Amino acid sequence: MGPTSNKDGPHGPGGTFTLSWIIPARELRAPSRILMVIDDIRTLLTAPSPAAAKPFLERVDVTLTDGYAHALQLEAERWRIERRIAEVVAGLPAGTDMEHEPELVALAERLTTANESIVALRALLTSLRERRSELANAA
Repeated sequence: MGPTSNKDGPHGPGGTFTLSWIIPARELRAPSRILMVIDDIRTLLTAPSPAAAKPFLERVDVTLTDGYAHALQLEAERWRIERRIAEVVAGLPAGTDMEHEPELVALAERLTTANESIVALRALLTSLRERRSELANAA
């Protein structure tokens, strides 16, 4: 005799299977958008000085705007992570070993990644802003 019909199936006794994403779709797309902006910045930084400065400067301005928007998003994410860390720490019982609290470890890793991303993006944006100033003064 095997399991009853409600337990006999590919999904076991857990009931019906529902498809859901662990990571929201918007978060899956976000890294690719920021990587595109970073690639655009690097392309503009290494591009030769254009013969027609105005279209190039317009492209630089759009890229700077996009880059600063992403930097603000990263800073907002960093703030949310810092706030969550404070909430988790405040909710821990006295004497808890914080090094081994899994959520704190994950949050600390996310915070480190966010900080590194912000620093790298801000450095690229500063270089692009300087390049823009040079090109505008030469035009």
